[in-house]
Amino acid sequence: MQNSFRAACIQLEIGKDASANLAKCLAAAERAAAAGAQLIVLPELCNHPGPFDSRESAWAAAEPEGGPWAQAMAALARERGVTIAYNVLARGDRPYTFITTFVVDPRGERIAEYSKQFLFATQADWALPGRLPLPAVETPLGRIGIYICMDGLIPEPTRVLQLLGAQVLLNALNSAGPDEADLHVPARAAEVRAWVLSANKVGSLSAAHASVYAGGSSIVAPDGTVVARASDDKEETVYATITPALADDKSLDDGDDLVRDRRPETYGLLLEPNERFPSYKRDPAPEQVVRFATVQINAQSVDDERVLERVLKRVEEKAGEGAQVVVLPESFLWMPGAVASDPAAAVVRSIVARERLLDLCRRSKILLAANLIEAGEAGKRYNSVYLLGPGGELGRYRQVHVRAADRLWARTGDSFPVFDTPFGKFGLLLGYDGLFPEAARIVALQGASAILYPCNWRLAAEPRLIAIERAAENHLALIAANRSDSKVASGSRIISGARYPTRQHWKMRFPESTELAHGVEDALVAAIDLGAMAQKLVAYKTDLIADRMPEHYRILAS
Repeated sequence: MQNSFRAACIQLEIGKDASANLAKCLAAAERAAAAGAQLIVLPELCNHPGPFDSRESAWAAAEPEGGPWAQAMAALARERGVTIAYNVLARGDRPYTFITTFVVDPRGERIAEYSKQFLFATQADWALPGRLPLPAVETPLGRIGIYICMDGLIPEPTRVLQLLGAQVLLNALNSAGPDEADLHVPARAAEVRAWVLSANKVGSLSAAHASVYAGGSSIVAPDGTVVARASDDKEETVYATITPALADDKSLDDGDDLVRDRRPETYGLLLEPNERFPSYKRDPAPEQVVRFATVQINAQSVDDERVLERVLKRVEEKAGEGAQVVVLPESFLWMPGAVASDPAAAVVRSIVARERLLDLCRRSKILLAANLIEAGEAGKRYNSVYLLGPGGELGRYRQVHVRAADRLWARTGDSFPVFDTPFGKFGLLLGYDGLFPEAARIVALQGASAILYPCNWRLAAEPRLIAIERAAENHLALIAANRSDSKVASGSRIISGARYPTRQHWKMRFPESTELAHGVEDALVAAIDLGAMAQKLVAYKTDLIADRMPEHYRILAS
């Protein structure tokens, strides 16, 4: 495998003349090869962008096996000694078609083929979801994985590719939404710690459509940093130097690791048929506006004995202003590392805090999520989130993904419960859980409309990308209460989605996020229509739960 190589993502306007499109793509790929690119990625549906009025008309326009695109791309790859990934509408058995990415190597041989599994909007009227497994192939340029556009709007495909060892992910786009370049592409790179090469189009979608393609073709490093990005509206090619081995390091500070610390034995629900889930093809729910608050407050020193009093005062203030559900930060009663120094004392302090917080919930008629230390049976201790209300404790969640530093004293939980509340179903996650997409996904599958999330940002990509992606990929609200002293200078967030079909499709896929200033003891309050979170439809025939393909996700729970 080469230590490093030059890659190119080509951004083009594609019309409905397949021959002209082929000539344009070949010329652009030729220029990229001349500029030193060894891996070249072209956009989605290069031969014909659609839409089509029938499956039969789509089949007539589609590329046959071994057709002109296959022959020409193989010849160019051989002649220039490069690897090319191109995406076309390809024929299956008549009248069926598939949106397929092919990869040809410098010998002109096809080394990978993958058909889009998660179709967007009207594509479902004239193409079929792919049934090929997600591929990760060994090449001299590293281990290459493939996903296509909407596949990246749910977490399973890229997570599968990560576990297959893919270092460089190729993502052909046919997108009119800036959400791809601004959120989903860099979020997936940061989440799976792999390079993502994403090629999109520019120009009008069709003669009868007012929208335009969003451009923004990007090359993103494994930490989510965008190292090259095209304009929103011009034909151009972006280049970057790729070092595949950088994608092999999944470690974080303090001994944590994003692959090793997965808990696949707890992810079995991901493999169940979609129709078994409460969130499957849900009808729209009536409007239900709930006022959420994140209280950003925590101990300021090892001997900060007043933190609980400050918490109670701030929560009471926000309840008086109309907050109905309040979330407190991760380990708010302690300085970082303090629990590990005396877990028994932390349990005692947690018992006292729980009773004081319960009393406040009764008086203020609120629900509250608080991270406390739980004493379990036989001397076990858990890092838990308690859901408290006017009538007492509604439930608790024992953290499943426990950081290495906390495993000195905390046992791991073994499930992701969802709790019935007067406002609907809520899930609870804690800190490190947010970096594992399986956790939020399982909560969403069980019908949660909101996740209450005490946290402590550790990575720059968490508040900027990953937390927003958790809400987007599941179409639910995420109430993230961050510590005021977090390592990353970003505050607590309240993230919520829109009701279908009241927004443009890309705004449906890019939830709004309200942020509190970092480093201050303060609170953020926002009203969210939880009824809008019930339905998982984000565009015509595009459902974030119903369109999953669990048969391809076996590796996630193995």
